[in-house]
Amino acid sequence: MNTETLIKELLYVLLNLKINSKKFFYLLTFVYICYILILKQTIKMKNLIYLKSVGSYLNQQKGIIYPTLKNNQPDTECPIFLKDDEVSKEWFNSLSSDDMHQVNLVDINRL
Repeated sequence: MNTETLIKELLYVLLNLKINSKKFFYLLTFVYICYILILKQTIKMKNLIYLKSVGSYLNQQKGIIYPTLKNNQPDTECPIFLKDDEVSKEWFNSLSSDDMHQVNLVDINRL
């Protein structure tokens, strides 16, 4: 089920609940906030490329590497910046040729 369908179903349920307007407003606000958070995460994920050889995500536009969590999602709490030379030689040496190509597309001077 995609996000849009889920939101529509939640709104349908909310509209059919027999609750007062104050509770309805709180529930609707909660659904809206959840939608915004999901949308922000979806947009953030669209800018990421998975580098399989090193188990990391790369944001080419910002030159940021994110380690992968156990659930295969990027650990956005632990950004590693290419520009600041925070990446180890071992990490670079472990890149496959395809993944190295993706990293080389990052314009460090533009960041």
